[in-house]
Amino acid sequence: MNPQPIAPLITDYQSIVVTLFDQSLYAISQNDYLIQKISFQNYSTDIVQISLTQNNILIIQKNFIIEVYQLDLVNKIAQLTDKYNSATQIQIWKVKKYFPQPQYPQLFEVYIFSQDTTFTLLKKTANSFTVFQQIQNLPLAKGLDITFIQNNPLDNYIFILGITNQQTATLPYQCLVIQKNSPNFIQFFSVSSAQSLIQPVTFYDSQNNLIYNVKVVQNLSFMSILGTQTFNSVDLSNYQDDTTLLFNIQGSNQLVTEDQNFIYVYDQQGFIGLNPYKTNFYSQFYNISQSDFSSGDNITDVKMSYTLNRYFIIRRSIYIFNINDNSFLETVQFEINTSAQVNQFIILESEQVVIASKINIIKLKNFQTNQTSTFMDSTYTITSIQITPLQSQNMITVYGNRIIRLNLNLLNQENISINFDPLYATYCQFPPQNIICKLSNNQVTILELKKLTVVQQFASKNLISSFLIQIDSLQNRLFLYTDSIEVYDLKGIFQQTVTQSQGTIINLNVYQKSLVLVTTSTLVVLDRSSLANLGTLQGSGGGQILNVSYLEDYNHILVYTNIIRFAQVFVFSLDSLIQVTSIKNQYTQNSVTIVADSIFDKYMNIYAFLDQTGSVTFIDYQGIYQQINILKIREFNSGKNPSPVGLRLCPEINVLLIFSNKVIYIANYAQITDSYKRYTLKRGTFFIEINSIRQNQSENYSQFIFLGINNGLYFYNEQQIQYLMTIKSKENILDLNFVTKNLFIVAFQSQILKYDLTSFIQNLVEGIQNINPSVNNRYKFVQFLCSSVFLTLDQKLIHYNFQQDYQLNEIKLNQYQRLTSYYMLTTQQILLLGFNDGTLIIYNLQDLALNYLSLQLISGATLYDDVHFIFETESFIWVASLNSQVVCLSKNKIQELSRFNFVKLMSNNSQTLGVIQIDELNSVIFMNFFKEKIVRCLKLSNQQPLINLSFPDSQKNRILITKTLLIFYSTFQLNIHSRNSLKFMTSIRRQNLQDQIISINIFDEKYYFIVSFHKFELFKVDQNTQKITLFDQVSAQSFKLMKVFYNETSQFLRVIGLSNNQIFDQQYSMIFYELQKSFNQIQCSINIKDQNFIQMQNSIGLIIPLQNQLPNLLSLQEQPNSASNTFMTIYLNQQNLKEINIEATSNSQITIVPSQVYQTKIYMISKYKFQIMIMQQS
Repeated sequence: MNPQPIAPLITDYQSIVVTLFDQSLYAISQNDYLIQKISFQNYSTDIVQISLTQNNILIIQKNFIIEVYQLDLVNKIAQLTDKYNSATQIQIWKVKKYFPQPQYPQLFEVYIFSQDTTFTLLKKTANSFTVFQQIQNLPLAKGLDITFIQNNPLDNYIFILGITNQQTATLPYQCLVIQKNSPNFIQFFSVSSAQSLIQPVTFYDSQNNLIYNVKVVQNLSFMSILGTQTFNSVDLSNYQDDTTLLFNIQGSNQLVTEDQNFIYVYDQQGFIGLNPYKTNFYSQFYNISQSDFSSGDNITDVKMSYTLNRYFIIRRSIYIFNINDNSFLETVQFEINTSAQVNQFIILESEQVVIASKINIIKLKNFQTNQTSTFMDSTYTITSIQITPLQSQNMITVYGNRIIRLNLNLLNQENISINFDPLYATYCQFPPQNIICKLSNNQVTILELKKLTVVQQFASKNLISSFLIQIDSLQNRLFLYTDSIEVYDLKGIFQQTVTQSQGTIINLNVYQKSLVLVTTSTLVVLDRSSLANLGTLQGSGGGQILNVSYLEDYNHILVYTNIIRFAQVFVFSLDSLIQVTSIKNQYTQNSVTIVADSIFDKYMNIYAFLDQTGSVTFIDYQGIYQQINILKIREFNSGKNPSPVGLRLCPEINVLLIFSNKVIYIANYAQITDSYKRYTLKRGTFFIEINSIRQNQSENYSQFIFLGINNGLYFYNEQQIQYLMTIKSKENILDLNFVTKNLFIVAFQSQILKYDLTSFIQNLVEGIQNINPSVNNRYKFVQFLCSSVFLTLDQKLIHYNFQQDYQLNEIKLNQYQRLTSYYMLTTQQILLLGFNDGTLIIYNLQDLALNYLSLQLISGATLYDDVHFIFETESFIWVASLNSQVVCLSKNKIQELSRFNFVKLMSNNSQTLGVIQIDELNSVIFMNFFKEKIVRCLKLSNQQPLINLSFPDSQKNRILITKTLLIFYSTFQLNIHSRNSLKFMTSIRRQNLQDQIISINIFDEKYYFIVSFHKFELFKVDQNTQKITLFDQVSAQSFKLMKVFYNETSQFLRVIGLSNNQIFDQQYSMIFYELQKSFNQIQCSINIKDQNFIQMQNSIGLIIPLQNQLPNLLSLQEQPNSASNTFMTIYLNQQNLKEINIEATSNSQITIVPSQVYQTKIYMISKYKFQIMIMQQS
C-alpha cells in the first residue's frame, strides 16, 4: 500500500531549488529552469521539513529523526550520509547554513527542541555529524520557534520561543537565550501572546555594547503585533524596544528580505504590508564632554524649529545645528556672565529671530540677515523677557530692576522705561492693555502697557510674602495666592477672598470653564465664573504632584506624582470632575519609574511620556487609551548617564529628542507611531471613463464603466448606476481598457475580450445583457501600458490594433529583463519603457520605431541599475535610475541632452534613489534617498546644493509641485512649502497609525482633496494665515478616485470615486464655504435637478447634516439639533405656483419662491441663520 502524499515541501540554496512533491524529489536549476527528478528511496509520511545547504546537502526532518542526504545532480541520486535519532518527538528545528569558506570547517548546524524539553545542537563537518551541545529541562512546555544570526558563523547566540511550563504565569509565552558552549540558558522575555520569531540583527549602541534586536510576531483576534525585544550581550539586560500594531489584520505572517532592510507582513485575505527593518530606534545626537559637565556647563533645554531649519541646544551658550542633516552650524556666545546658564530662550518664527537672555545680557540672532545683536548692561538685573505685539510689530519687554522696551534689533528707540531700583520685578503678567508685576517688596504694580506708566500700586491684604500672581483676562480678574486667594480686577480693585483647605497653592491655572489650584498632593477645581468650589481631584495612592498638563481639546488634566504603584499618569476630566483613566507602561521589564516629561501630539492624538529610566510610552489618546508603542533609551539604565529630563517633538518632520543634562538622543517619531505601509493582493477596483457618447454635455459630465465583485460590470451615468453583465470566468479580470472612441477591452490572463461600445450601450438601453464579445486568447496578459500596448507573462511587449484586430509589433525582452517603469507621452504617441538592467526603450507608436538608451554607460554605475523614474516637465523628459543616474531628454525629438551622476550624494553604497523631481521654472532638482528624510535641493544648472529640507518620514515619500506650492508628503502628512522661496509654510497631519494617504489633488492653490485607504477629506489651507480648515470627511474603504472637476470661475468642485462597489459623487460649492466662514455660519448647498417635488424631497435627504470640525482636525462632528436649524429656499423657474401641492409644502422650513433670476440668487446668503439654498429646474 502506497503511503499517503504530504503537502509539497520546498527549499533552496543559491541557484538550486529542491521540492518534495507527490512522494518524489525534484531539483530545479534557477539558471536554466531545468527540472530533474532525483531518485529518493526513503520517503515516508512523517517528513515535516526539508532544508538545502551548501554542496547540495539536503537535510530532512521527520518526527523523531534528522537525515542528511548528498544530492548527486549528475546521476540524479539522493544518498543518505548521516542520521540523528531523537529520544522524543522533535517539536521545532532550524538549520544554520554556513558559507563555504575554508576557515569554517563545519558545513551547517541543526538546532532542535524536542518534546522532553531538551535543546540539542548538531554540528555537521566534512567528516562527522555529531551532538555538539545539549541542555535539558528547559522551562518550556512546548517549543514554537528558533532563530539566530544566519549570516555570521562566529555568532554564538540562539533564541528559542515557547510556552512556559508554569501554568499560573500571566505571560505564558517565553523566549530563552542559549549560548554555544554554555550549559546554562538566559531568560530573555515573556509576553501574553506569540507565534514566531524573526531572524535577529545586531548593532552596537553608543557605549559599544553588542545589542541583539529580536522581533516576535503576536497574532490576536482583532490585530497583529510585531514586538521588538533587545538583548544586551555584555550585561545580559533586555528591554521591550518597539511595537508595531496592525489593526484588523489577523493571522499574519512576516517575511524579512535577504538584506534585512525590510519586513513584509501578509495574511490570507490579500493584505501586504511593508516596513523598514528597524534595528536601533534611536541614536546619540549630542554629548557633553565629562569636563564640561563637571564644571556645570550642562544642557538646560533643547528647542527645534523647522521653519528656521535648526536645533538649539541651550547651555551657557546656544549651540545651533541643522535640523535636516544634524550638522553643526554655529554657537551664540555671551560676552559677560559666561559661567552662568541661559535663563530664557524664545523663538520668533514669523520674524526668523531667536532671543536668549542672562542676568545682564540679551542676545538676538536674526536668520534673515544673519546678524547677531546684543543688549548688555551690568547695572541691569534681568528677571525675564516677554514678546509683546505693539503697533503691528513685535516688541521685547524686559523686566527686572527696571522695565524697558526694545525692538527686534535690541534698541530702545522709544526710550520708554520705568525704574524700580533698588527694587526689582520678581514676576510679571501681561493682560492685553497692562503689565502687572509683583515687586521684591511684595507690592503689586499695574502699568499701562504702551507707555509703561504706573496705573495702580497696592499690597496684599492678608497673604504672606511668598504669594504668586495670575490673571484671567476674560473675567477681568487678578489673583494673588498662597494658601488662599485674593481676587482683584485688572485695575487693582479688591473683590473677594477665596479660601480652600488643601494646603499651599503651588500653581493657579486658568482653563476653559475652570480654575485649577495645584497643591502638593491635590487639585482643587473652582468655577471660573462664580469661583465656587466644585471639588477636589487626587490620583490613587496619593503622593506628591510633580507636574500637571492640560489637554484643551478634551478639557482633561493629566497629573504625574512621585508614587507609581497604581499609575504613572492620572487623567481627570474637568467636565465631569472624575478620573477618566490612569496610564502606566505595560512593559514592566523596562523598569517603570517616575515620569520626567510628556508631550501631546494633538494632530496624531498621541500622548507620550518619558520616565526617569529612559522609557518613552506612547498612548493612542482616544477611547480606551491604548498603549501603542514603547521606546527604550537603554543608556539611561547603564548608570553612566544622568536621568533624562526632557522630551521634545518637531511635528513638521517628526523628530523626537530625548535628553538629560548631558546627552541628547534622536528618534524618528514617524516610524515609532506608524503601522505597516499598506499594499494589497486583492483584485483591484477597475474603471474606465467613456467619452464616445457625450453630446453637448457640460464640462463636468462623465460616464464610467466599472468593475464590481465576481467580474460584474456596471455603468455609471450622472448619479445613476446600472448593472451591465457578469463575465463568467474562473479567472479574475486583470484590467479594463477604453480604446479610441468605440472599443471597450476586458483583459484576463488567458484571454482578451473586445466589445463594441456603441452596441454595448444600445443593448443596455434595450435591456439586453447577453453580449458576445470578440475573443483573443493568443497571449498571456499581464497589464496594459497604454491603450494599444500590453505586457505578457512570457516577457513580451505587444503593440496591438484592437480596431482591426491584428498585431502591429512585438518586442521580446531578454530572460532577465524586468519592466520597472513606463511613461506615455500622449501628445507625441511615444511610450517610454524602463528596465532593471538600465535600459530605456523609446517606442514610437506611429512609425513603430525603437530607440534604446542605456544608463549603464556612466562610470561607477552598478551592473544592474533599475530605470525607476520617468517623468516630464514643461520642456524636458527626465529619466533616472535607482543608482542616481539622471538623463535629460528633449521633448520634441526625444533625444538625450545631458547626463548627471549623483552617486556622490549617497551616504553609503547600499542606498538607492527614492524620490526625484524637477522644478524647471526655478531650475531646482529635488532628490531623496531610501530610508532618509532629507530632501537635497540642488541647482539644476551646476548641480550645486541650495539647501537641505525634509520629508515628514523616511519612506514612501512623494513630491507635488503646483503653480506656487512645493509639497513634500508621505503616507500621513503634507509639508507645504513656497515653490519660489522654498520656505516652509504649514503641515496637514493625519493619524499615522490608523490610515495611509494614497493621493492628493490641489485646486486653486488652497483646496486639498486627500484620499486615504479608509476615507477621503477636503481641506482648505489659507496661504496668508496658514490656517487649516477641514470641510468634509467621508469614510470610504479602498477609495479610488475616478474623476475630479473644478471650475475656477464658479469655484465648484465635483469628485467622483469608487469604493467597495459604491460610487461616491461629491459636489462642493466653495463660494458657500467661504461665505459661511465670513459670517461664522455653517451652511452647505446642493444644486438639485428634479422634475417634481417628491423627487426633490428625496434629493434633499442626501444633504449631509451640519458639522463642526474638531480642534485637532481629525474628524467632523455633527452639530447638535442641526435639523432644526436647516431651512430650504426653493427657486422655481416660473411664476405660477398653482400646481404646487400646499399639503406637501406645509413644512415651515421650506420656502417656495417664484423667480426668473434664481441663477443670481443661488449664491446669495439667506436671511436665515443656517439656510440651505436649493434650486429646482423645470
